[in-house]
Amino acid sequence: MIGKQKKQHRGLLLAIAVQNSRYTRTDAAKRARYCRSTYYKHIRQADLSYDILERYGKAIYHNFAEDLPEMRRYSIEDPSESFNEETRNPRELVRQRDYWKKRYYEQLERNNKLLERLAGENRGDHVEREA
Repeated sequence: MIGKQKKQHRGLLLAIAVQNSRYTRTDAAKRARYCRSTYYKHIRQADLSYDILERYGKAIYHNFAEDLPEMRRYSIEDPSESFNEETRNPRELVRQRDYWKKRYYEQLERNNKLLERLAGENRGDHVEREA
């Protein structure tokens, strides 16, 4: 048929989006408030509903409207859902803060060692390289 686009398999789009996200299949399903077995049912559905795709999209921070232009007309942002459940949980916020704080200090330490080594090389000192 000329002029008609081939219908995309929405379940496959979901599977690809989850695979390319930073989340595991289990985590993506949990974040979208589904169980893992339901996720597997969803990825087999060629005509997966836009509601379900939108829910996963919010959970894994993926905009399915880029893959499915017709979804732009369908999707309406709900301001009450601008924060996901993870950001509403104070314990999770503290865990994330501590994680990034630790990563920052590790990187800062590596940078300081590199600066010391470079300063030593400029003075003619020979500082051993980090293994």
